[in-house]
Amino acid sequence: MSEIVYGLNTIRSILDNNPKIIKESYIILNLKLNIRIIEIIRLLKKNKININYINKNNINKFTNIKEIKNIFIIIYNNKNIIKKIVKMEDLLNKNIILILENIQDPRNLGSCLRSADVANIDCVIITKYKSSPITEVVRKVASGAVDNLNIFIVKNIINILIFLKKNNINILGTSDKSNKIIFNYKFELPIAIIFGSECKGIRNITSRYCNDIIKIPILGKTNSLNVSVSVGIFLFEIIRQNYFK
Repeated sequence: MSEIVYGLNTIRSILDNNPKIIKESYIILNLKLNIRIIEIIRLLKKNKININYINKNNINKFTNIKEIKNIFIIIYNNKNIIKKIVKMEDLLNKNIILILENIQDPRNLGSCLRSADVANIDCVIITKYKSSPITEVVRKVASGAVDNLNIFIVKNIINILIFLKKNNINILGTSDKSNKIIFNYKFELPIAIIFGSECKGIRNITSRYCNDIIKIPILGKTNSLNVSVSVGIFLFEIIRQNYFK
């Protein structure tokens, strides 16, 4: 199996981190070149990746994605990138673990991963069921983060939470129904922080394993934040408290 990847940042990240997964590349004819595109073409040639030049009108022969404007690549499936946890003990040396439970919208998932990468998060765990897979849209929105992060797909998040709790990892959930506010809360590392689906939030069974449930205060008339925005706010508040004292 293979998949299409587009977006200059995403393609550059793959070329920098794992060019061997690239099967071939496609460049639109009469493309207006800039420094970023020229550098990508140089790296494609350096890695001896086949370059095909196509008419823009022929993109629909490969994909229905309308956002492609310059270059796209075909990569082998992402089994080499997305990992499964072989030893849960490997989680014990992580300061911040981001857990994404049932994030179904690929754009939201991509945005969450991008925030995690910018924040240099040690590990991201994504639930396998009722979550968006890592699609070309996720990759595009994540802007290269998929290839930079340690991402694990798990079938049973509860087993992970039980293990983390036994090893004194501070497990935090997020919910706008909590009475504990992010800016009054002291975040002590190591931390595993959980974000739930766009509509329902974290599941009740998941919340039972949390040491605390925290919220971002809503000051305006709109009653909630997008999950990816919440992820960014929480991650950088944790970083601010622990690394910028």
